[in-house]
Amino acid sequence: MDWSSWHASKLQEQAAQYGGVDEDVRNAFLALSDRPKELARFLEVYERHYGRSARSYAEKAIGSWLHGVTRMSAQTTERLLKHLPPFLGANVKYELLRKLRERYREQENHRLEATLFNFHRVVYPLVESLIQKAYTANLPAAIEQRLAWLSDADAAAAKALMVGAEAAAMACMVARLNEEFAQVERLLALNPRGKVHHTISLPYGIISLTVKRGRPVEEESKSADLAVRQSAELAKLSSSDQLLKNAIRNLSSEQMSQISMKATEEAINIQAEAARSDQRFENAARDIDHFVQNTQKLKSEDTNFTSSGTWNTASGTTSIKVTKDSSKLWIIVVIALAVLVLFLLTKR
Repeated sequence: MDWSSWHASKLQEQAAQYGGVDEDVRNAFLALSDRPKELARFLEVYERHYGRSARSYAEKAIGSWLHGVTRMSAQTTERLLKHLPPFLGANVKYELLRKLRERYREQENHRLEATLFNFHRVVYPLVESLIQKAYTANLPAAIEQRLAWLSDADAAAAKALMVGAEAAAMACMVARLNEEFAQVERLLALNPRGKVHHTISLPYGIISLTVKRGRPVEEESKSADLAVRQSAELAKLSSSDQLLKNAIRNLSSEQMSQISMKATEEAINIQAEAARSDQRFENAARDIDHFVQNTQKLKSEDTNFTSSGTWNTASGTTSIKVTKDSSKLWIIVVIALAVLVLFLLTKR
C-alpha cells in the first residue's frame, strides 16, 4: 500500500468534511510552538486522552510539521479538532464555527412565476422563510457529537451572535425589494407582453423569478391589503440593525464580554453590507434608467433592434431582452387578415 497516498486521501476527506477548519486548527497548534507554556498546558490534556506516547510523538514531530518536512496525519488533526479549540479563545472559536456553518449550509433553489400584481404574495413569504433559516440551521449531529466544544458556553454565545448577523446581512440585501420590483415594472413597460427575470440570491436560498405584467384578478385585487401587510412585515423583519441588536441583547454579560470584539466586528460588517447593497441598488437604478431611455428611443425609430441588459441589484440580478422585428410584425398582421378574410368568406 502507498501510505503517502493513503494519508493524502484521508486529509482530503477531512478537508471536505470540515471545510478548512482542519487547516486552521493545524496552524493554530503549530503557532503554539512560540508559546511553550500554552503548548505544554494543551499537551497535558492531549496526553490524558491519548497517552504518553502520543504526546511524545507530537512534541518530536512539531518541528517537522512546522517546517513542512512531514505532514500531520488526519488522525492527529482529528484529535486537535476535538481538544484544541477551547485553548484558542472565544474569538478564534467564533471563526471556526463560522466556517463549519458555511460548510454545511444548505441552499434552497426556487423557480417561480409572478406578475406585477401578485409578486408580494408569491415572493415575500419565501424571502422571510430564507431569512429565518439562519436561526434554524444546525450542524450535522455527527459533527456536534464529535466536537464537544461546539456545545460549550463560548460556542453558544458565538452561535447566538452569528445567526443574528447572518439574518441581518440577508435583511440588508432585501431591504429595497419593493423598489427593485418598481424597476421591474418599468422594464416590463418596454415590452408589455414580455418578461423580466429577477433573481434573489441569499446565503440560504436562490429565488429565480420570471415576472410578467399579468392582469389583476378578483382574488389578487382582494389580496391587496394582504400584500401591503406582507410588505410591512418583511420591512419589520428586514431591519438589520434590530436583528443584530436582538442577538446581542440575548447574550449574558459574561458571554458578551467573551465575544465583544466579534460583536463589534459584526456590527461594522452589517453597516458595510448595507452600504454595498445600497450601492448595488443605486448603480442598477442608474443603468436601468439609461437602458429604458435608449430602448424607448430605438422603439420610436423605424428600425429593428434587440436590446438586452443584466444588472446586479441589492438582492441579486435583474435581466430583460427587448426585440423589435418589423418583418415579424407584418407577418402577424398578414396572417390575422387572412384569418379574418377566411372567416368572412365562410359566413357567406
